Amino acid sequence: MPPVTFTMIASWWQLEEGKTFSAIPVLERDISAHIKLAAVASEDQKFFEHYGFDFEAIRKAYRRNEKSRRLYGGSTISQQVAKNVFLWQNRSFIRKGLETGKGVFGAQSAAEVYLKKNSRQLTQSEAALIIASLPNPVNYRINKPSPGMQQRRDFILHK
Repeated sequence: MPPVTFTMIASWWQLEEGKTFSAIPVLERDISAHIKLAAVASEDQKFFEHYGFDFEAIRKAYRRNEKSRRLYGGSTISQQVAKNVFLWQNRSFIRKGLETGKGVFGAQSAAEVYLKKNSRQLTQSEAALIIASLPNPVNYRINKPSPGMQQRRDFILHK
């Protein structure tokens, strides 16, 4: 686990006065199983079937992006982690990541800052809500979810 990433540095640099920066490293075993399952359900359903690249998802995203103004991503969780740890943030169709809000990084920080609890204590619904914020973690509110966020949470939970 790197102590700091380029994504964290950029967020810290752009942090507004009075805002909090939180990046609490925790071991994988100390994070709720609910958040792990929600991340796979939302971000990379074939996580256990590929070796870091989902070529079918990449092809589909490429075809959709040829016809649409909106950018669609086909990156796997592995690609997102590599991008956020070793590269920097930019606008591209693989731009998604582990940042859960401006200045808040990772499941532990998100659970503490937005839900006032340890990530190990997250319910399925709370974990899905955190993961539902990943397409745009700076704008999506976890502690006061919009109807759209609630709908995305329910999709992740298969409701």
